[in-house]
Amino acid sequence: MIRFETGENFKDIGEKIKLDEETLKIYVWYMESRWKDKEQQMCKDGYAGEWAFRFLRKIEFSSSDIKGMRLLFSTGKYDNMSEEIKLQENAYEALRNEGFPI
Repeated sequence: MIRFETGENFKDIGEKIKLDEETLKIYVWYMESRWKDKEQQMCKDGYAGEWAFRFLRKIEFSSSDIKGMRLLFSTGKYDNMSEEIKLQENAYEALRNEGFPI
């Protein structure tokens, strides 16, 4: 079991999980883009580690909400995921049309 220490940042967590260099860059950028103001808390609580494992297992795109998918898609690494983004947006639109507060 990997233990996370108080004071670690997103980069420390990604390195501890042993993300390769390219994946580490994208992971840190993604995490900072989404939760920079909550970095210490996310690292301490283990949520940053959970996301690092998602990147390690290559399931970060499918684990993301639409905002996260758009961020990942903008890196150019996920070009084949444009159809999944469209499906997600259609699903969100259908829920909004049904009155769900999304």
